[in-house]
Amino acid sequence: MYTIEHRYAIYVERIVSRLFNFNYCNRDELNIISAGHFEYYPLDAAVMVVSYVYAKELSCDKSQLATFFNKYESIFKYPEKNNADNEIENYIRDLSEIVKQYA
Repeated sequence: MYTIEHRYAIYVERIVSRLFNFNYCNRDELNIISAGHFEYYPLDAAVMVVSYVYAKELSCDKSQLATFFNKYESIFKYPEKNNADNEIENYIRDLSEIVKQYA
């Protein structure tokens, strides 16, 4: 299983929290939006973001979302082959750019 450094997981948590307008103080109610979770399951943030966009039926570029998701799914599934440690900052940036469109 590929894990990311906790400092990166904190950024991911903040990005997803912004999309869901999730208050950190209420974290015990929904512990899935947490750095501790994203540290071990970084792709879950992408799943949450894409799911949110689809569930809310927001106007989106479906090919952009599919490209984003498929790219990082492959990177995290085969981290050694795809040099995942060097891609995590790109993942955070790309995830943030998507969330900015909807938050």
